[in-house]
Amino acid sequence: MKSSLLKLLVYLLFILSLNLTVFSQIKTTFRFEWGNDTLNGEFFEKTSMQIPVKLYNDTSTYYFQFDTGSDASYLYTGDTLYKKIIENFTSKEGIQTNIGKLQLFSIESNTIYTVNGKTHIGTIGADFLKDKKVEIDFKNQNITIITNYDSLEYQTIPMETSYGRPIITLNYQNHEYKFLFDTGSSLFELWTTKKTWKKWTDANANIKGFPISSWGKINIAYRAPLKTQLTTSLCNSLIFKTIWYNSNKKFDTEFKKMKLSGIIGNKPFLETIILLDFESKLIGVKNCR
Repeated sequence: MKSSLLKLLVYLLFILSLNLTVFSQIKTTFRFEWGNDTLNGEFFEKTSMQIPVKLYNDTSTYYFQFDTGSDASYLYTGDTLYKKIIENFTSKEGIQTNIGKLQLFSIESNTIYTVNGKTHIGTIGADFLKDKKVEIDFKNQNITIITNYDSLEYQTIPMETSYGRPIITLNYQNHEYKFLFDTGSSLFELWTTKKTWKKWTDANANIKGFPISSWGKINIAYRAPLKTQLTTSLCNSLIFKTIWYNSNKKFDTEFKKMKLSGIIGNKPFLETIILLDFESKLIGVKNCR
């Protein structure tokens, strides 16, 4: 009898250890900081996600914009005044940093800049997330690379990608529209073509224009409230209130080329934790209501 109980106890402990192994996580967590902006006299909070980055042999902190709408990661190399920084972050083999290895491409159209004592030197794109499982906690400003997660905590759906960048499908009047999930477009809740914008807004709506720099020119971006609520199987409780389009027709051409209806920014997710599982090709929202 005692022998049987002992065997049962050993078995239960073995099962428990397996479960703990399955759900144990090796995490790499790093914080991001929100950037803000003012356009046409209107103040916008949380318009960009800036990640502090350090090199192992450098005590300085540098900032990279976190941008899932970019298929690659870039170093701003348009200003030779920052030659030393550019040299430190340039390597064909990639650069080892506190957040992991960065493979940076040069982009001469952008220059390093300093705001409030913080030096911004580049963009971390979707290539950094390749084959990774990533949690983005917008409320607590954390990005976490994980090895495992409890699937019961998430409402997940298959994740489509465009050049390695995540796509979210929205539904409008029984039709599906694919939008790029772009953390680099925090200013916009939804950004679409002029044709879709006119279809989804009321002609008598309160429309406001904002001058925005893009491709070296100042264009006008127009914002209006949505006339009909959109839905997505990603999470039923997500709310979309406004939609934008840009007067520069090049954006419409790019969306058409990528077979997308537009871009979703961070605003619908600010109170959530979103999962981007590039390994299993899943996207989800934690504890979706």
